Amino acid sequence: MMTPENTMAGMDELVRIAGEGGYQPGREPDNADRAAIAAQVLCQFALASGLDTSGESAETMLVDLLANLMHLSDRLETQGVACLLNVAAMHHDDEVRDPG
Repeated sequence: MMTPENTMAGMDELVRIAGEGGYQPGREPDNADRAAIAAQVLCQFALASGLDTSGESAETMLVDLLANLMHLSDRLETQGVACLLNVAAMHHDDEVRDPG
């Protein structure tokens, strides 16, 4: 949840979260692992797009990544990001309810 204290989280915070993951292949990741994996992906996106040195917030980086995923979805002719986000939200809700 974004609060006034963390709305400006940027690259440093992403790198910190990315390093917190302890996921090991062969076991089900927990929510901390999932967040770390996502932070690793967002760090890679930031590096590839030049956002890593822009001073942009993590929220802006997420928005840019989502927009690029929409373009990819168009190219792949998938159901569309809105539909996919609904499914992802259901997965997230299930994982938050049962983090085990």
